[in-house]
Amino acid sequence: MPATRTAVRAALLTVLGLTVAGDVGYYAPGNDRVLYYGDQSSYPGIVVLGHLDGDAAGRIAGMDGAITATVEVGAG
Repeated sequence: MPATRTAVRAALLTVLGLTVAGDVGYYAPGNDRVLYYGDQSSYPGIVVLGHLDGDAAGRIAGMDGAITATVEVGAG
């Protein structure tokens, strides 16, 4: 099965240690999911899994306090 464009981009960003607003990551040691919503630096050990749709990163950035998010996997 060929890799999707999103999967290739995520793998490349992980290898290079780069992230951009809207990236979704996974941190294995803590079993945590990471939503990059602004200008944050990457952190060693976080694997980029994909990217948020539309303006989700901007909406998250505009929220105050702790949030709970539901992540759904879309088709390719």
